[in-house]
Amino acid sequence: MLRAREPGMISREKALQMIDAPTFEDAAKLLADCGYEDLTGRSAQEIAESLVRVKEDRIREIASICPDPETVDLFRLKYDYHNAKVLLKSEAMGISAERLFSGAGRIPADELAEIYREDRLIMLPSALSHAISEAKEVLARTGNPQAADFILDRAYYGEALELCGRIGSSWVTGLYRLMVDGANLCSVVRSSKLGKDDSFLDEVIMDGGSVSKQAVIAAGEPESVAAVFAASGPLREAAQEVIEDPSGPITDLEKAVDNARNAYIRGASLINYGPEVVVAYLSALEEEITAVRMIFTCRLAGVRGDSIKERLRDLYAQDRRYRRKRNSSRLQGAGARHLCRRQRRGGPQGPSQPHPRQRRVRHHICRGDPCGRAPQRDRQVQGPAGPGHHLHSRQGRRQRQKPAGAQRGGRARRRNEYSRRLI
Repeated sequence: MLRAREPGMISREKALQMIDAPTFEDAAKLLADCGYEDLTGRSAQEIAESLVRVKEDRIREIASICPDPETVDLFRLKYDYHNAKVLLKSEAMGISAERLFSGAGRIPADELAEIYREDRLIMLPSALSHAISEAKEVLARTGNPQAADFILDRAYYGEALELCGRIGSSWVTGLYRLMVDGANLCSVVRSSKLGKDDSFLDEVIMDGGSVSKQAVIAAGEPESVAAVFAASGPLREAAQEVIEDPSGPITDLEKAVDNARNAYIRGASLINYGPEVVVAYLSALEEEITAVRMIFTCRLAGVRGDSIKERLRDLYAQDRRYRRKRNSSRLQGAGARHLCRRQRRGGPQGPSQPHPRQRRVRHHICRGDPCGRAPQRDRQVQGPAGPGHHLHSRQGRRQRQKPAGAQRGGRARRRNEYSRRLI
């Protein structure tokens, strides 16, 4: 079901059309064609509330049909910790912040608030309960809300990685390790710009990534840390930006990290079923809603289209031009889909570079004589396949198997007999 929804998701091509639309109403119509509410005449607050409702409704729908609740809980986990931050900071400031609660978490926001006010944290999951208690104590002692955020963030990623281990998917675990690596890289660069020392890094950097916390702290300068991430892994391009321009804006690095994560998520499009499909769809949905909110709030504020495009991240759904380019590149490589049926069953391998037109004419390619038919009876391949490779078309195969003087096919014979009876 989720794979069937993916073609209707917003691609970068569609997002650019919304940015370039002449009026806000035209952009809202394009969004409505993608299954969203009509945002015509809405304020920025109403747009945000509408998009939050869409996200919460779709998460609840998927949670009701997903056979493994922990897969959806992995995605809903962040909203529990978000609500915990809202509770801690609103209590410290003496204000009511119920409008900032998210309804997408595992625990309903009003229930979490009641448990927190009545000091019944033992009823919460152990990791969340311990994190709230520690953050509350640190906030009361130091008055620093940032220190409380660090505690909750570490607890969130720790519990998320524990859930990944129970789910048992290396792809899902790799996604959350990538998220930890991206957060650590941004934290190092941000700390360097603020002039923080190693003791601050020790509080900010988290465990669980592909690069250990000790290795990140030992590297010291942002260029050295970026060199560690640039050596391998999905963050190569983001780390290379830091190496080339250490004084560049942090927003460019955050965008590069988000694009690296979205590129990793797009890799799940080749997986047909399993927890990867659910996690990839929910992550893509969140990125799509974030992009829509940014586009429409910026248009309401009168931000130029070029500035909006600079902030726009890569999206999960790809436009048709990208899919054609990707499919054509796949045709150039060797794969089972380019080989004949006997070769797919384990026979001799075909050429490493099949001709790109062969898929279109529904030929299969053979090298030498692996399929048992002589090359001289078939048309020779012109192009990169070269001599010694030949094609067997399905039509030609049927003609060769039909003996001389054979009657017409059964379908045509029955059609002619039916016509004679009508006459």
